[in-house]
Amino acid sequence: MPQKKFKLLVFILLFSSLSYCGREKALEKNALELEKEGKKEEAFYYYTRILKINDSSFSANKKLGFILSESIDSLQVAISYLEKARHENSDDKEILAKLFDLYLILGETEKVKKMLYDARKSLSQDEATMITELMDCISEPGSKNAKQMKVFMEEKENLYFKIFPRPYLLCLQSQNLSDKALSLAKKRKEGK
Repeated sequence: MPQKKFKLLVFILLFSSLSYCGREKALEKNALELEKEGKKEEAFYYYTRILKINDSSFSANKKLGFILSESIDSLQVAISYLEKARHENSDDKEILAKLFDLYLILGETEKVKKMLYDARKSLSQDEATMITELMDCISEPGSKNAKQMKVFMEEKENLYFKIFPRPYLLCLQSQNLSDKALSLAKKRKEGK
């Protein structure tokens, strides 16, 4: 008799875990569809429901972090979700890039330096150089002479602005190139 109870208990536990897994997948599918349709607020709701089932869900934490990072008012909350996702997969380059972006915007150079050190195996030399140059440009205005900065900005604009648009704009502003920053921000907003 005790063996039957044990088997029944195992069956119930297995069934309930599969049920939760199935619910999580269904919620994620709905959230992804809504996000594709541009309904990010509704997708946000589904991602938060996923986290109620599984608070360490890599995809839900990542997606919430990306959605929240679009608003300057929720950068810290976005970082907390992205850090949870990074804890699950420290090599995800999209998460690393977004975290570098957010930490650079917030001027948290010590965190950027620590992340650079932690992610050195995941980043190419070019990526690490790019982040370091942006960090230096933002945190040390006027560190390069005007001619060097103009060359740096022209050579790196397409690459840096594509990958790290907000830190690149901050870099321009810190180097007294606000007109250029406004022009690029306007182009970005227009989708050019």
